[in-house]
Amino acid sequence: MTPQQDRGARQTDQHRAGSMARYDTRYGTRRSLTGPWQLEGALNDTSDLRGAIVIPALAEGDELWRCLESLARSPASDRQRFVVAVIINNASDADSALVTQNQRDLHQLRQLGPTSGLRLVWIDASSPGRTLPAASAGVGTARKIACDLLLPYLPAEALLVHLDADCQVAASYFRELGRAWQRPDFDAGVLAYAHPWPTDPVQRQAICAYELYLRCHVAGLHWATSPYAHHSIGSTMVSRARAYVAVGGMNRRRAGEDFYFLQQLAKQYTLQQLKRCRVYPAARLSNRTPFGTGQALQQSLASGQPACTVLPLASYAVLRQWLQLAPQALVQDAATVLDQAAALAPELATFLREQEIKRIWPGLQRNHRDGRARLRAFHQWFDGLKSWQLLRRLSRPENLPGSPLDAVPEFLTLLQLPTSGSPADWLLRLRRLQQKPDANATGP
Repeated sequence: MTPQQDRGARQTDQHRAGSMARYDTRYGTRRSLTGPWQLEGALNDTSDLRGAIVIPALAEGDELWRCLESLARSPASDRQRFVVAVIINNASDADSALVTQNQRDLHQLRQLGPTSGLRLVWIDASSPGRTLPAASAGVGTARKIACDLLLPYLPAEALLVHLDADCQVAASYFRELGRAWQRPDFDAGVLAYAHPWPTDPVQRQAICAYELYLRCHVAGLHWATSPYAHHSIGSTMVSRARAYVAVGGMNRRRAGEDFYFLQQLAKQYTLQQLKRCRVYPAARLSNRTPFGTGQALQQSLASGQPACTVLPLASYAVLRQWLQLAPQALVQDAATVLDQAAALAPELATFLREQEIKRIWPGLQRNHRDGRARLRAFHQWFDGLKSWQLLRRLSRPENLPGSPLDAVPEFLTLLQLPTSGSPADWLLRLRRLQQKPDANATGP
C-alpha cells in the first residue's frame, strides 16, 4: 500500500468511526441483523455520500437492469453522491428457478459494477449459506440486511432511500433527493409515484382502479386530519440514517413492511411529501406477497372487478369527527368519551371498547400532563393501523356502494375536481392534485 493509499484508508476508517458514533449503540447490539452477508463492489471513500438507494431483488432479470439504467440516466453530478445497493435474495427453500435467476443476476452485477455509471454495490443473499431464513424471508428482511450493512458507511444525516427492482425513476430523482438532504427540516418522507399504463387494456383498467383506491384513501385520511395521511409504497420511502435507527430500523415482514415502517417514522417525525421526486412502480402481476399491487392485479384480472373497494366518504367522516373530538376528550373520563363516540357512530364506540380504551385512557392522562404531549401520545396509540381497522369496521359490506369505484366521485367533489369522464380521467386529476409541489407535510 502506498502512503497515499494508507492515508486514504485511515481517512475512510475515521469517517466510519465518526458516523457510527452518531448512532444509538443499542441499535447495533439489539436491532441490527447480523449474518453471513457483506457488501460487494466499490465502496471506497464515502465522505461525500448524501445517501444510499436500497433495492431488494428476487429473480428480477431484465426488470433490475431497466431499473439501474433508469438510475444511471440522471446527471453524474447528482447520482455520484449516492451509493446504489442491490440485495439479491431468496429464501432457503426457494424454487430452483428463482435461485438460478438470482445467480445469473449476481454474475451480471459483478460484471456490470465498474461500468454501470453508478456507485454500485450488491449483497449476495442467495448463494448457499447466505440465503434468508425461510420463516422470515421477504422484502422486509432484505431491506433490513442492506440498510444494516450500509449504516457504518453513512453519515447520520445521509438518506436511506428505498426502491424496488421493478421500478424506474424520473431523471430528476437524485437531484431532488439531494435537495431533500440539504433541508435542515427534513427527517423522513415519501416520494411521488405513478404506475405506468400497461399496454393491455384489461390490465390498464385494473391498475387504474387500484391506484384510484390508493389515492382516494390518502385523500380521505388527509380530510379526516389523520397524521398518517401518506401513501405506503415501499419504493417511495426515504429517511435520514439517524431516523431509520431511531425507529428501530426496518421490520422483517414479508409484506406490509412499508406500511409499518412509515407508521413508525410518522410517530416520531413529520413525514414530508417529496412531490418533485417521482418513482414509477411496475404494474405487473405477482403472487409473491399476500397483498400489494401485484396481488391486487391478479385478483382483479381473475374476478373481472377491481380488487379493492374505495370506501365511502361517510366512513372517513366518522374518523374525522373522532380525531377532532380527541383534544377535548383527553381531559374527560373514558366512559364519557365512549358516550360521545356512540353519538357519532355506534360502531366507533364498539371499536374503542375492543381497543381497551377504558384501560388506555387513564394512562394517557396520567403519563402526559401537557395537552400537546397527551395529544401526541393519543396519535401514537390511535395510529394508522387502528384508523384503517376503524374504517373497515365502518364500511361493512352492507354499507358499501354497489361498485368498487362508486365512491370516487365523492372524493373528487370533496377535492373540488370534476367528476366527468372515465376512471382514467379521475386518476389523472388526482395525480395532478396530489403531486403538486406545494403539499403540506403530514405527521403527528
